Amino acid sequence: MQIWTVAFENGDVTVDREDSAADAVLRIDRAWFDRAVSGQAKLMPAVLRGEISLEGSYGLAIQFSRLLPGPPGQAGPGKVRERGRPSE
Repeated sequence: MQIWTVAFENGDVTVDREDSAADAVLRIDRAWFDRAVSGQAKLMPAVLRGEISLEGSYGLAIQFSRLLPGPPGQAGPGKVRERGRPSE
């Protein structure tokens, strides 16, 4: 078993191998984690299906899941243009 700690503080994210106190703990097998970090699987739906164990804060788990890539070939976020009034 490998332990990784991901910390969020004031907008910064740090990752280390310490086994420290945590506000959320995800228990994921290696094969599933490999699929998640390659964008082939989504973290939060798997938590809701019971495929991954989550103890603690769902909010932090959601923040962590946002660090993972989307599906292969996914386009980036769409550009939003400002809507103005038609020229008179």
